Amino acid sequence: VVLTLEPIHECANFPAKSAKPNTSKSAQSTSRNRLLPVRRSNNICIGLRKFHRTPCQLVQDLLDMNPDVTQSADELIPLLPNEEDMTVIESAKSVDPKCLPEAERWLVESLRIPRAKQWISVLSSVANFDNDFCEIDEAIQDLQSAISIAGFENEEILQKAFLSAIHVGNCVNDGHFLGNALGLQPASFRHFKDVKAASGKAVLMHMVAMQLLKLNPDFLEQWERLSFSTLAKPSMSPSDISAMLQILSKRISSNLSFITELEVGDRKDENEVIRFVQVHKNILAELEQKVQQCSGYLKEAEKKALSICNLAGMVNAKPDDLLSCLDMLQSFHTDLRKCLEEVSQHNSSSGQERNEKPKGAVSIIPVDAVANMKQAELAATPRTGVT
Repeated sequence: VVLTLEPIHECANFPAKSAKPNTSKSAQSTSRNRLLPVRRSNNICIGLRKFHRTPCQLVQDLLDMNPDVTQSADELIPLLPNEEDMTVIESAKSVDPKCLPEAERWLVESLRIPRAKQWISVLSSVANFDNDFCEIDEAIQDLQSAISIAGFENEEILQKAFLSAIHVGNCVNDGHFLGNALGLQPASFRHFKDVKAASGKAVLMHMVAMQLLKLNPDFLEQWERLSFSTLAKPSMSPSDISAMLQILSKRISSNLSFITELEVGDRKDENEVIRFVQVHKNILAELEQKVQQCSGYLKEAEKKALSICNLAGMVNAKPDDLLSCLDMLQSFHTDLRKCLEEVSQHNSSSGQERNEKPKGAVSIIPVDAVANMKQAELAATPRTGVT
């Protein structure tokens, strides 16, 4: 069989058939009844296309609170009639709705919803409250977990370590106004690993470790029990969580006000309105209680956060300072554990007493002053101050 392309080339010389214009009565009627500007009409049609429903079906689903629609209902708010559209709606009242284009018909049908903007806002808010509360719950749990790991339950151990560091720092600054510090700022802790002895084999943190082991030979075991290795920063700061709760609280109050207005409005006897009020009044009341409950958890966490910041000697601390305090605690825990292990190993290998200065100890610290530190001073509660 031999195929030839000659007929195709011959057909290529013929002009293409033009599409027949749509001359149906419905298309002509719809075109004549177009009342909106082209841009506004296109925007409405594009917005409605996502819901895969006719304007009449979409409005009925909103009145029936169909969950398939409520999740994205807030996207319909910009498509609701504005002041300019009201003129179009007045002109469309004289036209059969079936003959109107999609955009114009949506504007006319949306008037069936009582105060459509607030109605849709309530539907969307309630449908998305679970996601909002889930994010807040996770943030509060992260905050509580970080506070627990940070040592709030082991306050006595942390207090001894901080006070020992403060006393060693005061010995280094003896004779200077900084030598009377009663607390430490997070930035000050880096000096404990930066200040080295003349031999370069020991740092200031070794002296802190030596004093802690002198007072309590088992301090290394106690320090290792603190789970700072699993410490993670909270996903949100306390102020961010508080801001989200305030936004949710205002939204719930606004929705409850709208429900109250529906109960006494002109359309209060309509079946859709009665059902809408009954369903959302109870839901919003439960959500309001949940916001108050989360606010209580947050306040409790903020108090514990301030307690940790004050324990570390931070001046005029705020709950949000917990984030920088956690960084400091994690670094301080790692550095001190390393020095405690080195000092403990050195003391055991040399056979010397634990109160003996480790090899390569910091030479600029007055040894007599460090040795004369009283155990009662190390157990005292720190006051607010700056190093």
